[in-house]
Amino acid sequence: MRMTRLPLVGAAIPALLVAMALTPGVLAAEEDPALADHPIVGTWVADNTPEDPTDALELSTFGPGGLVVNIRPDSSNAGSWVPTGERSADLTFYVPMTDPEAGFLGFLIVRGDALVSDDGQSFTGTWTVEFPAAMVEAGGLPAGQLGPGEVTAHRVNVEPMGAPVAPWPLPPPPEEGASE
Repeated sequence: MRMTRLPLVGAAIPALLVAMALTPGVLAAEEDPALADHPIVGTWVADNTPEDPTDALELSTFGPGGLVVNIRPDSSNAGSWVPTGERSADLTFYVPMTDPEAGFLGFLIVRGDALVSDDGQSFTGTWTVEFPAAMVEAGGLPAGQLGPGEVTAHRVNVEPMGAPVAPWPLPPPPEEGASE
């Protein structure tokens, strides 16, 4: 009985953390309508290396209170954004860097800008990256900001649900040698 509740508790904790993180943003947006009404607010599919078609895309969510959350297949990170114009914004986010042997190395810092298109469905921008001191020292990397790189993104819009083509969950495949 107790074991069945653990997944629910495990699912509730991240949801609670997200709600706690978004609450100050919602309150800030009420105080500053420029944050809530800015066209960067929303979720985007972002390509941080458009010149490399093999690099993974990421989901980037810009909250109305200045929160940025990025999710990649291999990591996630968070930061802040501020409006710099009617369709432009500056952003900074921190990416935790770890090593299997050394553990936590510090945060990689990404600083960038974004310009949302006139129709609000895409944005482009540039960014720089700065490695944590532990990585600079251990890897002989240059200290300071490297770049600039380019980013392109398109908005994630709500799509209507289509007609299902199969039930969910899928039924198990038939066993080999079994007659139908």
